[in-house]
Amino acid sequence: MFASVIIVGIRKTLGKTKTKQSKQNFIADFKEGFQEFSKNKGVVWLVGITMIVLFFVGLLQSLFIPMLLSLTSPKTTGIVQSICASGMLIGSLFIGLFGSKSKHVKVLSISLFLAGLFFANIGLSTSIIFITLVGFMFFATLPFINTSIEVLIRRNIDNKKQGRVWAIISTITYLGSIVAFVVAGFLADNVFNSLLEVNGKLAGTVGFIIGIGEGRGIGLMLIVSGIIISFISLLIFRNKFIKNLDKNDEKQIFIQ
Repeated sequence: MFASVIIVGIRKTLGKTKTKQSKQNFIADFKEGFQEFSKNKGVVWLVGITMIVLFFVGLLQSLFIPMLLSLTSPKTTGIVQSICASGMLIGSLFIGLFGSKSKHVKVLSISLFLAGLFFANIGLSTSIIFITLVGFMFFATLPFINTSIEVLIRRNIDNKKQGRVWAIISTITYLGSIVAFVVAGFLADNVFNSLLEVNGKLAGTVGFIIGIGEGRGIGLMLIVSGIIISFISLLIFRNKFIKNLDKNDEKQIFIQ
């Protein structure tokens, strides 16, 4: 309701703007959108990396509750979820108050690196307090990641083609989540959990650090996923095509 009121207010402020729309069929629109998307290597790289990151986030979405339920009661699980999710609200409020006008690649790299560390720590311990704390911090980094990605992509795409291009980008990136939802249960039950059973292959090594038994295989999955996310953040910072998105962004702001 709050969002709807804001939208109505914005529409009244902006007034009506007449635009001429070219009549094209679906295939032509898709082709034009894909050409606009694929011509910028920085955008392609960033979208591909986002798809990979969303795969690991999808694993967390699928397995976070089962892991918590192996450690505590349903009531406590609900409380932990609420506290962790509130991290997104705090992160969003911070961006809303202080903004983020430039150096989006740097903000993205740092935020993603920290997100990976917090992600990994979710699976490291069986302490509910510790999991809640690092879970909150992980979700607090997400608004910085999401904002940086969206600004970098949108400011490097022709305004007249935003809808077509963003539809293609959304389809590609969310493939990562879809694949994660499909394979998460199989990986947890048939691969990682068996490694950290009482007589599992990693019970005497990794199990000595993070524990063994129910839910610890999921913990190991989250640790591995978090480490990979942090590694990806380093690739972003060193990728010249993605770094050029910031330069194009600065040029556009200067022109405006």
